[in-house]
Amino acid sequence: MKKITLLSTLCLFWLGCLGAFAQKSGVYEAIYYSKPYHIYTPHYQAANAHKPNRFLINKAEKPVVADKKENKKQKAPSEKSKYMVLGINAGAGFHGSSYDELKMTFGIDIAYPIVKQFGMGVYFSTGFFMDERYYGEGYSVSGVPFQLGLLTTIGNYHDRTAAFLFGIGWELSYGNNANIRLGSIFRNGLKVYADLSGGEGPFSMTFNIGYNFGALFKVR
Repeated sequence: MKKITLLSTLCLFWLGCLGAFAQKSGVYEAIYYSKPYHIYTPHYQAANAHKPNRFLINKAEKPVVADKKENKKQKAPSEKSKYMVLGINAGAGFHGSSYDELKMTFGIDIAYPIVKQFGMGVYFSTGFFMDERYYGEGYSVSGVPFQLGLLTTIGNYHDRTAAFLFGIGWELSYGNNANIRLGSIFRNGLKVYADLSGGEGPFSMTFNIGYNFGALFKVR
């Protein structure tokens, strides 16, 4: 009986050392449970006991639960709508080297947002020049200008307050003149810019205001 007890003690001690080494190395984690078995004494009397069993489980096999915060970060942000430029404008200014002629213009402009920070399109304007040909008889129409050019928007006016508006083209009036537009377009649809023309003909400049009806249409 003493030999059996000693042998059992040595086995348990060896298993305990093995489990402690595995836990210390960080690779395995021990799980214990017991199972009943019978011990027979020299007097043939049976007694129930519990024999500890030990199994080693690899920690790497445990399921890993992803962090909820990381899952939220990985979600793709929803794409917001983009607005195109589809508007009208009107302007008033001066024309001629002595600035004695009035210049009135009106036109349309279209630009599609390639990305939210940049859009491209075209513009077209026409109007008339007025000068005081005869003293005391008022102003009369002296010419009709035609403007055509490329229009760009630079900046995100879809989500922010405003963006830069830039156009370049040509104007046919008293000659072929270069035409430049500089201004801003606002998220609420308002457009304001200055229109400058010059070259073969006299220099002219107008201050224009318009509205972008394209803000009513959403494009992706």
